[in-house]
Amino acid sequence: MASALSVADLTVRFGGLTAVSGVNLAVENHGRLGIIGPNGAGKSTLFYAITGRVRPAAGRLVVDEHEVTHWPTYRRAASGIVQTFQNIQLFGSLSVLENAMVGGHLRAAYPAVLGFFRLPRVRRVERTLAEEARTLLRRFELVGVEGRRVSELPYAMQKRVEVARALMARPRVLLLDEPATGMNDYEKGFFVEAVREMQSALGFALVVIEHDVVFLARLVERMVAMSFGQIIAQGNPESVMATPAVVESYTG
Repeated sequence: MASALSVADLTVRFGGLTAVSGVNLAVENHGRLGIIGPNGAGKSTLFYAITGRVRPAAGRLVVDEHEVTHWPTYRRAASGIVQTFQNIQLFGSLSVLENAMVGGHLRAAYPAVLGFFRLPRVRRVERTLAEEARTLLRRFELVGVEGRRVSELPYAMQKRVEVARALMARPRVLLLDEPATGMNDYEKGFFVEAVREMQSALGFALVVIEHDVVFLARLVERMVAMSFGQIIAQGNPESVMATPAVVESYTG
């Protein structure tokens, strides 16, 4: 099966510090890959290199057979590389529904400037996006809060809004950074089911950074472990977690 995302010999440096060193990984279409590792392992930096927020010193990034290594961030987003963040990046003054709809505007069939004039074509697109957003919010158990300011919601609910917004963009590659933070066991359970269901419906490749390895093992089918910017193990979740180098990186 073809890879939706391929990372080859990727290295990222900040001055004299090598944050990511020679990383190689691939995620198939409809694949689910988890990334684990202690703080400072280079996980989030890897995501930033994939999305274009940091520039690699070496290596190649390929999405759907297109090399995107030198593409700007906006072009990567338009091509379907979508990320959620460890620290939530929502619009606090907007409602839950409005935040979710922002993701759909990435693929809206009209120039953004036309939105100010509320032309009939624009209103039709907005109605469609609103209905799609409501459907996603229901799936992530956010019924009844769509009209509230997102800043009023508990942290775990805001995380789910951010994922719904990302899915509204119809990603080809969805990168989730610590999505389970603040969730209780029940929330984690239905979150896993919801993401898997949406992946089946939309057909994206999924890459997840997560410290909760029990949650992650339920969500993904493959896992890589990073330490000091390098991949130290990869395979199915059980084999990766049993690797001595992984155990040592967590226990010291």
